[in-house]
Amino acid sequence: MKKLLYLGGGLLGAAAGVTAALTLRFRRNQQREWEEWTRFRPRKLDIGAVKSLAILPLIDWYTAREDLASEPGVSYLVEADDTTILFDVGYNMRGEHPSPLLRNMEALGVKLEDVDCIVISHLHCDHVG
Repeated sequence: MKKLLYLGGGLLGAAAGVTAALTLRFRRNQQREWEEWTRFRPRKLDIGAVKSLAILPLIDWYTAREDLASEPGVSYLVEADDTTILFDVGYNMRGEHPSPLLRNMEALGVKLEDVDCIVISHLHCDHVG
């Protein structure tokens, strides 16, 4: 019986020691993280400004006009001053040619050669076709 008490007490003491050590380590790391966070100062980024900005949805699930194709994807034409950006290219879920994006661009009077650059926000199929 005494052996069981000693064994139980030893295990309890070991568990308390491990818990205390892990708590101490956690607190030290927490303090280190706080110090790093308070030292960090993001620098101001000046990316300029534009005088005019227009955003035209080219692909979306809902359309404002009956003659525009809709699909579960997104694409926007962003015009900022003299720069034209095609932001994402939609889904083209059925693999059609011309794609819903190209059909909508034609219906809205947008020419692909007028686009200065294409930006892909992330690699999900509803954004990259």
